[in-house]
Amino acid sequence: MRTLAVVVLLAGALSVACEAPSKDPLGRGLGAVRSAAAVGSAPLRCPADPWPVLSHDSARTGTSRGCCSGPLSVAWRFVPPDAVQRPARAQHVIAGPKALYVSGIIGQSPAVFRVSPTGELAWTFDSHVDITRFHWPALVLDRVVLNDDGLYILESRTGEREVNRGLDSWGEVLTDGENLFANNTWYVAGPKLYAGALESGGAPLWVKNEYGQKAEDVMDRVGGLSLSDGVLVQSADYRPSPGSGLFAFATADGSERWRAEIIPRSHASIGGGSVFVLERREGSGEPSALTARRLSDGELLWEVPIASTQSIAPALVRDLLLVRRDDGALVALSAKDGKRRWATPLEPPRDSGMLWATSFAVARGSSTVVAVQGDGFAVLSLSDGKLLWRGTPRGVEKAVHSPVLFGGRLYAVDRKGVVALECGAEGD
Repeated sequence: MRTLAVVVLLAGALSVACEAPSKDPLGRGLGAVRSAAAVGSAPLRCPADPWPVLSHDSARTGTSRGCCSGPLSVAWRFVPPDAVQRPARAQHVIAGPKALYVSGIIGQSPAVFRVSPTGELAWTFDSHVDITRFHWPALVLDRVVLNDDGLYILESRTGEREVNRGLDSWGEVLTDGENLFANNTWYVAGPKLYAGALESGGAPLWVKNEYGQKAEDVMDRVGGLSLSDGVLVQSADYRPSPGSGLFAFATADGSERWRAEIIPRSHASIGGGSVFVLERREGSGEPSALTARRLSDGELLWEVPIASTQSIAPALVRDLLLVRRDDGALVALSAKDGKRRWATPLEPPRDSGMLWATSFAVARGSSTVVAVQGDGFAVLSLSDGKLLWRGTPRGVEKAVHSPVLFGGRLYAVDRKGVVALECGAEGD
């Protein structure tokens, strides 16, 4: 009856740093002096780095090369239009170079809305099916992909459906620029639970970790995929059957590189030759441990207990890992050894009831972190966790979640729809 799905990745690379070059200290000639003076007075330059998938990229770093600082102010909001006797609701938003794409529901049906940079609706895709698991949309290879009760590949400019691989598939999809890599997290009447590679049209190339004997007998409660350096990492928590773990496969042929027999609590992030994930620690003093494993062979490098039950991958920026504790605090740890660098107390976000919701986004260009706290936001210094600004901008409604950054704006979802917020002029 139903089939697999997609969610994917990435955007282009911009190498512009978010800081002005230093003046020439030697003052070599009038031209050099004039040039140095011009550079010294230049504003910060922050690349317009799209945020096309959950956690920004295929490695799940949760980090933009752009900038954002306080104060935040509402520029516009988008409210998804209802259909006849079918109210609509926004779930998550991603930012492409030319438009925003919002996943949501119309009635009970997963849907996608394309929204202009000024907040106007361009098109609506209505799946007309009946079960959402709140998965993020993805913008990949100039197509919009949704893997939520079906694999839907849409033409990005018109919203016309290009590929439909059937129903009963929920999960993520990534790409290495040539093939897709996907999983299914709930076995109903379509594909079994799996992780694997697909052709661009969704036909399977290789499949690993298939589970499921009869309808609704197993579900993957984490369902994480991440990809870097020719390795696909799957973090799976199968309920009720055994087999949970962290798995690494060669993207070329699906050969297993290694496995760790753990119970993942979160998706994994990848960077610097390491894989970072929160693991469940049942019966221990803390609900989770943050661990680092070598990407090449899975060897455990370090582990640190932490009271966090977040399902999203730890954010990774430079040499820091960022994790949200259950009490709301944002904690930064060294990616090298797990030692704490700083921890800033914050009010926990109001519960949105949204699966796969995120609560902060990193702006590497301005060395800041924008975090949801309560029904508002806080902006922190990335270097030491210092609180730079906090507030609830007028026009932001309750239960705000899943912030993403693009082009000097922060986009997030609240109980009414998508809100676009102008960031402050400069970073710290």
